[in-house]
Amino acid sequence: MRPLKCVYLFMFILYLSVRQNAAATSKDGTCATVAGVDETCKTLAEGEDDIDEDFCVSTLKSDPRSASADMHGLAVIATKQLLAHASSTESKIEEMMELETDGKEKDVFESCLDEYRDALDKLNDALDNLNSKLYDEAIALMEKVFDAGEICEEAFLEVQEGASPVASEDRNYGQLAGVALALAKSVE
Repeated sequence: MRPLKCVYLFMFILYLSVRQNAAATSKDGTCATVAGVDETCKTLAEGEDDIDEDFCVSTLKSDPRSASADMHGLAVIATKQLLAHASSTESKIEEMMELETDGKEKDVFESCLDEYRDALDKLNDALDNLNSKLYDEAIALMEKVFDAGEICEEAFLEVQEGASPVASEDRNYGQLAGVALALAKSVE
């Protein structure tokens, strides 16, 4: 009779273990599965005109955590990358503004700096909301600063011909913002 009790005890412990693992998989009742970067970017690019699939893939894959991330994790990764890019662009604009002697161009740099500072504030708050799974709030904040790079470019067009000194950064900001926002919307 003793071996039978051991079998029952083993089965009960196994049952509890399986239940605990299932509960740990997701606290909100959904299954948290790994989202393949290639397939995710393909889907995003098909649904959004402003998302370049190759840019999306290379950006997300530049973070090794993306290989095992679910959609929420990819949204967090993309938002962190957008924050880092906005921060480096802000620094570059500050440096260029210090060297600028033309008053009009200095004003444009100041305008761009304001856009990126506002973006950094809102993106930090958006990241906090993403981490707290408050997706609607995160999306609303991200939408408010989606155009920061484009606004900066438009300001330069008013005082000079051709591309701005931060055209590449502004373009990348727009692409990163598109990916981060689309990912946040996909887990909403």
